[in-house]
Amino acid sequence: MLRARGRLAARKPASAGLLVYMALLSAVAFGLWALLKHNRVGMVTVFNCLVPIFGVLLSALFLGETVLAWRNLIALALVCLGIWLVTSETAAAPARTG
Repeated sequence: MLRARGRLAARKPASAGLLVYMALLSAVAFGLWALLKHNRVGMVTVFNCLVPIFGVLLSALFLGETVLAWRNLIALALVCLGIWLVTSETAAAPARTG
């Protein structure tokens, strides 16, 4: 029989903060999933496009990276433009023929 003999290292406030962050992130994800009952799928799945924005903001917060570099601002602007294009009503309307 195989026995695991691992130990927990020193508990730090950063690890507790990370645990709370992951719990909140899971709660938000399940909340968005519950929104599918009341909204169109296309409107809810657009939140997937926000992953790069939150990735940049959280890397700046936790890793000390610069958010205001010109290439980051251009990338964030393009992601926001893409989200706007996908969620605009004219893009969602089907083309009429005839």
